[in-house]
Amino acid sequence: MVSAAGIPRRWRALVAALALLLPVAAAADAPSLFLEADLEPPQGHVQAQALYTLRFFQAIDVRDLELHAPAMALAELRRVGEDRVGEASRDGRRYRVTERRYAVFPYASGELVLAGGHATGLVAAAGREPVRIEARPVALAVRPIPPEAGDGAWVPARALVLSERWESGPETARAGEALRRTLRVEATGVDAARLPALDFAAPGFAVHAEPPRLVHRLDGDLVVGIREQTFRVVPLQAGALTLPALGLAWWEVPVGRLRTATLAARRLEVAPGAVPAGERPPGAVAETPAQERPPVATPADRSPAAMAALAGPSALLAVAALVWLRVRPSPLRALRRACRRSDPLAARRALLAWSAGRWPAPPRSLGALAARLPDPAIRAAVLALDRQLYGPAGAPWDGSGLARFPGRMEGQRPAPPEPLPPLHSR
Repeated sequence: MVSAAGIPRRWRALVAALALLLPVAAAADAPSLFLEADLEPPQGHVQAQALYTLRFFQAIDVRDLELHAPAMALAELRRVGEDRVGEASRDGRRYRVTERRYAVFPYASGELVLAGGHATGLVAAAGREPVRIEARPVALAVRPIPPEAGDGAWVPARALVLSERWESGPETARAGEALRRTLRVEATGVDAARLPALDFAAPGFAVHAEPPRLVHRLDGDLVVGIREQTFRVVPLQAGALTLPALGLAWWEVPVGRLRTATLAARRLEVAPGAVPAGERPPGAVAETPAQERPPVATPADRSPAAMAALAGPSALLAVAALVWLRVRPSPLRALRRACRRSDPLAARRALLAWSAGRWPAPPRSLGALAARLPDPAIRAAVLALDRQLYGPAGAPWDGSGLARFPGRMEGQRPAPPEPLPPLHSR
């Protein structure tokens, strides 16, 4: 490079003028509008997230700007976050830059070409002339599932967390009472729909799965797929019971290795329930039914007839029966109260108490009771109550339907018992 001192004085002004004109000439050659496409990383695994980015550069005003992602048959593109707007210099020219990002989830292995990304708008300086600018195609090399991943569910993630949550502490477990256990999987760079179910079975427990909840959140430019599922876990007996360990195998994308997320086995000391486990629906509160509580004698009950009953065992039994009838609540009155309060557990207790007074070998579940009722409308209402208690969680129970029938139930003649298939096989 020749210094200014080596240039004759008469040429120095000309050289200075040319130096000022060079950036202007370079800027004049730079385009006023252009669109870039970028893909990170250039290689990945099937179903693992990549990031496709469109950047629109404008040195002139453009109205009604729209950015369009490629249309793909072998991948899903999902927009990530909001557009970013900033400034940048290219070839000596200043640009306003609009950036839009998409998560890419390839469906198949092989070369995935992302072509067709473009921008549209109206150039204000040209009388709102419409323009369309194409981005160059970019390619993603998609690897297949590696053999060392095994035959289980394929979960290619940047990171994965498996956790559990209990609605009430498992240390309070009682036989026949449901515990609510929620399992949660968070996988970074994975679509939630691709996360496998975490069903489990455990000896000594009845397990009822509720519908899963699938959601997404963002961690920077990465999609985090979340799968949550709640299980009602009912201990079937008292004593020491163990929920087995759970494991979820996943592929750690950054390092290329198989890992397993685990939940340790959990030992529960289950206390006895107030009634047999098979006779209380999941979630029921342990309570001794009113008809099972012994009557308490009061001074008003010590009538002359009652005192005379002490003379012999037969009379004593007769007086005891009279006292029992005086203090026990009517099951149908209890059923009416439960329906008015829309209390499904109290309604179930009242129905089984009513059936206990009508059959020598009374039914021990609502399904068995429904099988003995000849009135189809009452039978349907009882089965609806059973589904409310044992089926998936839904809207609160409305007792107005069953409340229409207590008066008709007194006249019900027992139908011959029939075996019913289980209402809920889960």
